[in-house]
Amino acid sequence: MSISFITQNSRYKEAEEAYRNALLYQPKSPDLNYNLGVVLLESHKKSEGLSYLNTALTYNPQHEPSLFAVASTLGESANPDDQLRAINMQVKQIFDNLILLQKSFSS
Repeated sequence: MSISFITQNSRYKEAEEAYRNALLYQPKSPDLNYNLGVVLLESHKKSEGLSYLNTALTYNPQHEPSLFAVASTLGESANPDDQLRAINMQVKQIFDNLILLQKSFSS
């Protein structure tokens, strides 16, 4: 059974177990850390989910799905500091993308 099938059918406990097992073999995979983070967020385990999303960003600071998920999660927070962090993350990503775009045109 595929992991996407599990998550699409709200079988988060199975998905969580599958991703945790996969991370035993590829602990530095941004995609696996991101996927587990999203499953944990969907399972209402916000702080643990954010931890895995941040781990994904440790291994790939430009991992866009993780950046978006962290910014979205923090943006939904009632804490103004979290909301400000979310805005800062999004602004930084926009500037990083503009720099990459500029470099591609000047090459």
